Amino acid sequence: MGLFGKKKEVEAPREVPHEELPPPPEHTDLLKLPELPEEELPELPRTHEVPAEHAPPPHVYEKGAEPPKHIEVAKPMATEQEPIFIKITKFKDSLAQFEKIKEKISDIEEALDKIKEVRAEEETELGEWEDEVRAIKEKVDSIDSSLFSKVK
Repeated sequence: MGLFGKKKEVEAPREVPHEELPPPPEHTDLLKLPELPEEELPELPRTHEVPAEHAPPPHVYEKGAEPPKHIEVAKPMATEQEPIFIKITKFKDSLAQFEKIKEKISDIEEALDKIKEVRAEEETELGEWEDEVRAIKEKVDSIDSSLFSKVK
């Protein structure tokens, strides 16, 4: 079995006669989308302009131009905490919301405690029921063995 054998001649694909397809039907009953009103978007205020000296370097350098020798790293923000000024009304509103959140959390904790108590009561009741069923089963087994085992 050779790797470099004669190539087999490939038959040209036969032409398959196909029928003429009818033209697609025209759908005049298709739903048309409503036109959107043409509104201009408001101009957003520019936050700040970057001075040319702080502009990022171009990604592609012209032929013959050298890339920068060093890259400046952004300086970390000051570690000192400066005072934050907010309106008293906003502070009071947020404080009230915070108190509501704490109340809801305590309500949830109380509900969870009640659920735990109910679940513990259910577990003890189920345990008692299991004991009663076990006792009844033992009595039925003893009656079955004493009365009906002699009949067979």
